Amino acid sequence: GGHLGGVAPYGYRVEGEGKQARLVPHEAEQEIVRQVRDLSVRFAPSSVVRVARDRNLLGRNGKPLGFMQVKRISERQHAN
Repeated sequence: GGHLGGVAPYGYRVEGEGKQARLVPHEAEQEIVRQVRDLSVRFAPSSVVRVARDRNLLGRNGKPLGFMQVKRISERQHAN
């Protein structure tokens, strides 16, 4: 199997197509993921969002990370 389709999670990009598709780390986004995860250990998601905005951490759309993005990133930490 490979990546089943859809948008890659923040911090990853899809490489290849069809059954050969797989998720590979997106280095620039991985740095932001590391920062969010580090903050998530100490703060609630709403506080992480404020710190992320202060640090100008941006999502793929070029806008500051929102609550749901921060929540998904921090929850994915526990799944890995």
